[in-house]
Amino acid sequence: MANFQEIRDFNYKYEIKQQISNQVQFQSYFILNTWQQYEEFKSLLQMQKKESILYFLELRLLVKEEISLQNQIIESMSKENIENTKMYFKINQKNYGSEKICECQENEYFNTDSKKCVQCDKNCKLCNQQECIECEDGFQIKNINQLRNMCLCKMGTYYDKISNTCKYCQQENCLECETSQKCKKCEAIVNQNGDLDWDWCNIDQNENQQQNLKQNDQISILNAGQSEQNNHDKRNGLLINILLLLSIFFQQYGLDILCKKFMEKQNYE
Repeated sequence: MANFQEIRDFNYKYEIKQQISNQVQFQSYFILNTWQQYEEFKSLLQMQKKESILYFLELRLLVKEEISLQNQIIESMSKENIENTKMYFKINQKNYGSEKICECQENEYFNTDSKKCVQCDKNCKLCNQQECIECEDGFQIKNINQLRNMCLCKMGTYYDKISNTCKYCQQENCLECETSQKCKKCEAIVNQNGDLDWDWCNIDQNENQQQNLKQNDQISILNAGQSEQNNHDKRNGLLINILLLLSIFFQQYGLDILCKKFMEKQNYE
């Protein structure tokens, strides 16, 4: 027959074993629960990713449909405008004295006086009856004598009659040229001595000398004016200094000394 000590030890070991079993069950449950939460979170992320992809696909489709719709509207409006224009000329063809429908080309405009399509100025791509609106590639619009716009070659290029295009001047720093090798106007450069240097610009020697003399005259006039201004400033500065000295003297000694010396001089004489 077991004594009381053995029974107590048995109960104590049983309780320890039961506690360990409970802890193992709790840890297993915790791990299982954590894993389930991870799987749920993972599936949620996948679902959100799929929804995001579907959203962007739907958005892209909507944008594509919207662009297509806008293009159709623009195309429809263009066709409608063309048809309206044709209809206008059909209705008024008797007034224009022609049975043909007038459709002007890109570089033409409809002259309301002659009732005909008239070609734009040379090298003009788009124009109306008054002026050129857009030039051909390589040309730019320039206003001539504030009367009308003309398409001329850009700075640093010249008009080649053979190819009917603007070509670049071959001379370096040439602003205007008649041909690839004949420069009319160069960019002015002043050397270390303060003189204009035209050696690098291969233009006519007489034109060089005339431009050099003209520029040197302008520089001489500017230098003379600056020198005269400097002398004038020096005289003004000297006069101001004298007046300041007189003012300080009178403030320190007053007018009494000056009057006394003047009276003594008069009595002596």
